[in-house]
Amino acid sequence: DGYYTATVKYHAALPVRLGLQVDSLAQYNVFQQLAAAPTRQLPVADRIARKEVYPRAWNTVQIDSLYIPANAKRLHCFGGYADEVDTGLWIKEISLRKQ
Repeated sequence: DGYYTATVKYHAALPVRLGLQVDSLAQYNVFQQLAAAPTRQLPVADRIARKEVYPRAWNTVQIDSLYIPANAKRLHCFGGYADEVDTGLWIKEISLRKQ
């Protein structure tokens, strides 16, 4: 158990409130306000049209002081607002580093 820094790679069409929750324990919730930060496709030399994901330049934010107890099994990520506006939030990756 201990405190961690979470590094999140994301895309957001609109400003959004990102939440991280350990298991379903509300006392460990952390929130971070994210600015609108759309990703952009990186140019590739491939001339074949594809339906799969193209390489992107992702935005990064660090969230400090995420407490994870020793018996934790799940990290839940959520974003948005109570009025259910679609913010276009995509999460590519969350990495944790012990403080």
